Amino acid sequence: MIRAVFMDKNDTPIKKIQVNSLAMLGLIICGVAIVLMGLMSWIYDYINALM
Repeated sequence: MIRAVFMDKNDTPIKKIQVNSLAMLGLIICGVAIVLMGLMSWIYDYINALM
């Protein structure tokens, strides 16, 4: 069902966002940190216990 929606060509497609390499690196670092903090919640608990 979802695949059929994206198979049709659109007259006004959304433009690809141009991001410089430094901003992309920052986004990747933040994304990785968010995922790691979610997967390793014991780190957050340790930091919270220090305060």
